[in-house]
Amino acid sequence: NALVENLAVNTHDVYFDVIRSDTNEVIYESPVIPLGSYLKDITLDKDLDAGTYDCVMEYHLIDENQTTQSTLSVTLTIIVEN
Repeated sequence: NALVENLAVNTHDVYFDVIRSDTNEVIYESPVIPLGSYLKDITLDKDLDAGTYDCVMEYHLIDENQTTQSTLSVTLTIIVEN
């Protein structure tokens, strides 16, 4: 379960990528999230076996031409139970 929101008080649209720390494989590429919008019930782009995965989320603030203005990286853990 995941929810990513781009609050209306922000200044830019955003998108993000989720990257496995051990392989540098991109396992999710989000669409652009406009101001005041959100994504929920996110499904990864890659199937993962059951287990725990250390990842990095690269969060990109973009301008009206979809050019990255700044990037923020945060760590996260993905747990696959099935």
